[in-house]
Amino acid sequence: MHNTEWLQGSGLAADERGVVCDTFCRVLDTQGQAIEGIFVAGDVARWPQHLCDGDLIAVEHWGNAVDQARNAAHNMLSATVNYQEYKHIPSFWSSQFGINIKSAGLPNLGDEVMVTQGSVEQYRFVAAYGRQGRVIGAVTFDQGRWLEAYNTLIETGATYPPQFSAPDQPVDMQSQKAGFPAVVQHA
Repeated sequence: MHNTEWLQGSGLAADERGVVCDTFCRVLDTQGQAIEGIFVAGDVARWPQHLCDGDLIAVEHWGNAVDQARNAAHNMLSATVNYQEYKHIPSFWSSQFGINIKSAGLPNLGDEVMVTQGSVEQYRFVAAYGRQGRVIGAVTFDQGRWLEAYNTLIETGATYPPQFSAPDQPVDMQSQKAGFPAVVQHA
């Protein structure tokens, strides 16, 4: 929830989910038209993400805030013909219980997932996420050195499942539906 109530009645496309902008970080009006000279960046910005067919997303992570602010500043200082589209690939990392976890893309929007490298049992693996036949995200557990290769697959819209031979590739790679398993109720 964002503190945008002060924008109510301004004519800007803003609500509790954030301020809507185009791929150049220009704020949109309530009719969906870009307003020249008004830009937005950071947690409050919702923009059409190229990885998910232009659906609006907001990424509440400092890496996105820095990159988007840089992109918005460039466009503020440039002639319209020199604007740069914001095509950020979200990423994060965390260490949990001695395991380094890294992510790229939008795995939360994947409709399929597959362990493509390593071993889940050893807590050292890479999982690739697909959406509508394209690689949309990857999560690594103590396998961060591979993330850049998966980031390239995401950026280029590579087909899912990814086609490559890795030395630590599981023998029976199986794609499965992404998401949380259904809760089984016992009587």
